Amino acid sequence: MRRSAAREGRRPTRNPDSANMTASSPSTGAQPVRGTFDTGEGGSLRLRLEGAGHNAGAYFRSQSFTLQPNNESILAAGLLPCMQAGRSLAVEGAVSRRMLDSLPTFMEIFHGWHPHLKPVEILGARPVERSRKPGARVGILFSGGVDTFYSLLMHQQHITDLIFVRGFDMELDELATHERALAMVHETAAHLGKGVVEVETDLRPYLTGLGLRWGMHSHGPFLASIGHLLYPEFGTLYIATSMYYARIVPWSSHPLLDPLWGTEGLEFIHDGLEARRPDKVRMLAEHDWVLQALRVCSRNPQTKLNCGRCEKCIRTMLSLEAAGALERCPTFETPLDPGRVRRLEMKRAGTLNYAQMNLDALRAAGGKEPLIRALQSAMKRSRRKMRAREFMQRRLPDILAFIRRLRRGSPASSNPAADNSHLSARDRIT
Repeated sequence: MRRSAAREGRRPTRNPDSANMTASSPSTGAQPVRGTFDTGEGGSLRLRLEGAGHNAGAYFRSQSFTLQPNNESILAAGLLPCMQAGRSLAVEGAVSRRMLDSLPTFMEIFHGWHPHLKPVEILGARPVERSRKPGARVGILFSGGVDTFYSLLMHQQHITDLIFVRGFDMELDELATHERALAMVHETAAHLGKGVVEVETDLRPYLTGLGLRWGMHSHGPFLASIGHLLYPEFGTLYIATSMYYARIVPWSSHPLLDPLWGTEGLEFIHDGLEARRPDKVRMLAEHDWVLQALRVCSRNPQTKLNCGRCEKCIRTMLSLEAAGALERCPTFETPLDPGRVRRLEMKRAGTLNYAQMNLDALRAAGGKEPLIRALQSAMKRSRRKMRAREFMQRRLPDILAFIRRLRRGSPASSNPAADNSHLSARDRIT
């Protein structure tokens, strides 16, 4: 019986002359998911992922650009759903050789972070060398937030276009929010003499509807799938990072992962790791026209760019206050209230890390004692709640198992103090 490369502990390899790329064996023999593009009215595209009981997809359209369907875009959008289902992904025809060579590494990394997402086979791909168009445009996937504005300013001499994706960070039916955000993007582009490409898609709800978490799993492949639809007109795309060198964590847009989506003719650059968020805000504060357009809100209010109340808004307002620029930023209409800061709920280690950076920046600025005390109080309470959640997540299976044994009438130990059968193996070690 032939043993798989994964089982033997070797890195899977691909025969350069083969039409199939073998990443692992779990999907071998199972009906593959077949990825295709259909073209509709006005150049709109419908991605279809069909087979093995999986019949779904997403649409893409643009009023300002002719999207180019290709297998690279299908692979970016369809790979994680197939890894989750344990099904091979089949495409028909040409795929960049460089991208095919990179996908096993992508799947190995993702599987290491998320063991339930298993490497799969890519079937039907014909390796080719994708050429770079002379004078190809350079884009940045742009939302108008701190990270994308920072990368735009850092590389404005090279960037030719701002790519704004409707469906990335707002619901498709949030029309007023979309129009306001799009107007901001056009104003920003006009100020710098850049073009704007707007793309609309429902790929996000498709991916998250499968149980793939947006930040942890989906938004990096989402951006890559859209990026490939811009080839060959575009040869370079910047993806702004929310991380920095001292804190790089597993995330779907990542310095290890984003470049792996590239081809011989299209480069993805994960940008901005050299700066912490307060440092980025301090740079943005040097440009009043940026402060007039800054949009970070996760709630997408109907009547303004930022609600001024959610965690992302307050996080950014604290950084602006530390930089002495909050009063010059009209997109935050709600005052920065220490009471609201004190009530902040930070449920992830990442948001606590942002809070610590803001705390350091406020202390360095001086004269911010009410905000410092409020932020310290919120951080202390959030850490306490996080520890409680982590304890319950770690011990809940053992507690439930103990309760089930009691309900089945298992005899109790004659020495209750010695009855540690409900504990995990690690907790029983003395």
